[in-house]
Amino acid sequence: MPAPAAVVAAAGASPLVPAPQPAPAEPVELCAPGDTACVQRLATPGAVACWGSRHAWGPAPAEQPAAALAASTADDGYGGLAPAPSASYPEDDGSSDAATAAAVVANASVPTPLGSSLVFSTISAEDNYVCGLTSRGTIACFGSTTPMLPDDPNYLPPTELPFEGPFTKLATGATFACGLLANFSAACFGRMGDCQLWSGPGGSEARPTPLVVGGGLQFVELVAGSDHVCGVLFNGSAACWGSNSANQLGVDSADVATSLTPIAIADPSLAFVSLAAADTVSCGTLINASVACWGGYTDASQSELLPPQPRIVGADQIASLAARGSSMCGVTLQGQAGCAGVVGSYIDAQGYPETVFSEQPTPVPSPASFTTITVGGSGFYFHACGLTLEGAALCWGLNNEGQLGVPPYEVANSTAAVPVATDIRFSVLSAGGDYTCGVVA
Repeated sequence: MPAPAAVVAAAGASPLVPAPQPAPAEPVELCAPGDTACVQRLATPGAVACWGSRHAWGPAPAEQPAAALAASTADDGYGGLAPAPSASYPEDDGSSDAATAAAVVANASVPTPLGSSLVFSTISAEDNYVCGLTSRGTIACFGSTTPMLPDDPNYLPPTELPFEGPFTKLATGATFACGLLANFSAACFGRMGDCQLWSGPGGSEARPTPLVVGGGLQFVELVAGSDHVCGVLFNGSAACWGSNSANQLGVDSADVATSLTPIAIADPSLAFVSLAAADTVSCGTLINASVACWGGYTDASQSELLPPQPRIVGADQIASLAARGSSMCGVTLQGQAGCAGVVGSYIDAQGYPETVFSEQPTPVPSPASFTTITVGGSGFYFHACGLTLEGAALCWGLNNEGQLGVPPYEVANSTAAVPVATDIRFSVLSAGGDYTCGVVA
């Protein structure tokens, strides 16, 4: 393993403390369907457990142990941990046990722990990969097309990245990630739209060196959309950088198309507590529990841009926000979840995905109150999950891959929050494209 790569520092940045030497990647261990003893053994505090499509968080079916394949076929195609073969895997025509087994292990409709020696404190899931912070302050990623290797479609098991740190916060975009260092500066790596966030060459063999974000700003929080990042500074102001295709950096896109230097949100009267970034809009909760947003489009057709100046939206008292794609969701001070933008999706009679769009926040019926929520989905697909004070997970939206944590043959989609079928309790949840992962509490 090469020595940890130095973070390229902007002028005036403080020296960085080298992180511990990362451990080499280990093969991930996944339990055979129905093996509750294995689940209990792997579901230790700091472990990651995921459910839904395994394309992003687990090795391909061909890489699964033979015992797992045998167990899934012996269990009539359901196996306790996996749903029926999904329509999104058309190669499975039911003509052979092997094909059925491959489709079954492609999904897991209840949380499945990933056997790894790494201990995570938080995670952030995207369409094809998951990155997180370990207990050692390092960044570890797994999946494919990770920010470390944005052109590599092959599965990467949970692997610590050889970067200096330590890191205290993490935010991920489509093919990039940014972390907060101990000196509160932000460092990014991967590819943000058309911009390479490393000093060396790109390509599938790249071993990118993180770049400290210019401007000398110190952040207390970072969030990322697909191609942009926003952060809260110590004084409560906010600044954003990256793509500005829809005014999401808080300035007119006709003047600034993209910026790798943070641009301050130009309204000194706003004091932010937290932020959330969707693909083309950025929002933040203020100290009075109201919400301000900037950028985005007037409707689902994306035919007209909204102004870059922050605007106060909604009347509810919002404690926290979460965003992804064209969805923005929040939790009120009373623990009620609600979403605006794309708020639901379903598969129509012809087998095509359809979305439900709402310009106004739509409450989510739930048997429990939430402390935080996370939004998943990609394109026409939407799902979201919430975490209760006790660490229980509940999810709603489309369930074609088991991303709600229950078998799709039981719940195809739901507008109400559905309890995830597990006794595992979580400290953090993060929803990806058609799957969800959590850190075991």
